[in-house]
Amino acid sequence: MGSLWRAGVRGQGVEIGHLDSGVAEHPVLRRRVAAFLDTDARGRPAGEHPRDELGHGTHTAAIVCGGSVEGLAIGAAPRARLRSAAVIDAGDNLVRILRGLDWLRGSGVRVLCMALGFEGDNPVLWTMLEALRREGVLSVCAIGNHGPARPLSPARYPGVLSVGAITEAGEVPGYCARVLDDAGRCVAPALLAPGTFASADSRGEGLRTMGGTSQACALVAGIAALLASARPRATPGQLASALIRGARPIEGLESRCRHGLVDARRALELLGTHGQRGFGPRPVEPPFFRDPALMKTARLGSSFSGGVVRCIVIASSRAADHPLEGRAASILARVSKATRQQPKAVEYFPVARAAVVEASPRFIHALAMDSRVRVLSPTRAENRYRL
Repeated sequence: MGSLWRAGVRGQGVEIGHLDSGVAEHPVLRRRVAAFLDTDARGRPAGEHPRDELGHGTHTAAIVCGGSVEGLAIGAAPRARLRSAAVIDAGDNLVRILRGLDWLRGSGVRVLCMALGFEGDNPVLWTMLEALRREGVLSVCAIGNHGPARPLSPARYPGVLSVGAITEAGEVPGYCARVLDDAGRCVAPALLAPGTFASADSRGEGLRTMGGTSQACALVAGIAALLASARPRATPGQLASALIRGARPIEGLESRCRHGLVDARRALELLGTHGQRGFGPRPVEPPFFRDPALMKTARLGSSFSGGVVRCIVIASSRAADHPLEGRAASILARVSKATRQQPKAVEYFPVARAAVVEASPRFIHALAMDSRVRVLSPTRAENRYRL
């Protein structure tokens, strides 16, 4: 990154979405948080003052765009600014992540840092991330720290840039996850980046060394912000393509990473010179998904009166005769008529064709049986962002 900094490229003019445990006040993050979101379980504002009770978000935020401490440069894009949302420290985290993503729409962010994830192939964030991509946002996601066989979503999704970690010795640590195709080739992470950093400590004004794919993800998000600063009109596909084509292949690690080690200088040299390798056409629809545990609860509970279940519903893009913004609402109206029940509470995310629904097990079971429902997800998943 030194060559970009010397050329005056330091992330100026770029805002970065940052979904994590929040951000604490720290000298290296002074004047770098443009906006902060924190909500309670019902989506109501829980305070605008930045906070971070876990420390994970403060650490990754400083790697993205922190300043210097006693001459030590911390952040990759020190003149960029963050729009940070606290989404993983409590409550229904999948709902809070959806709210955070929805909050970023229309804000002008160019890059999204998601140093978080959940195991399995639940596509609950698929449509919202695709909506952000259409607005010009490149999503950078950590592949996960729980071993090669346990990759995280949303790093598994198409159209996002997945990142794994590499050590100073040039090795991929055993904790770094991966995704293999049917032929045994590595398809994710797309890139590797250094994964151990001394960065901002939320417990005071000092530094704390932490390591993992979260830190690697934050570094790549910061580098992407540098590229966006240098080329303000670059699309998400062009930014990702430059990072991918500029990556340095590492002999012997082909089974742990698709493209290689991130190289900021080479990426900037290649930006806009070719097509969008690695970011081909994406499916319009997320995969058909029904969470097994949620289905069991709804099926068993539908035989009894009483009880409430919360879930996230994503409508098919082919939901008949309704504009994109009304598809989830039209499905709920249809199920209400069929079951003669109304949901207790609904929170809509129209651009993602999604809704958070609180209703009886019978109502949720009927939703699961509706062919126009593409995804039926629980409202929370076990956080997998920690070391």
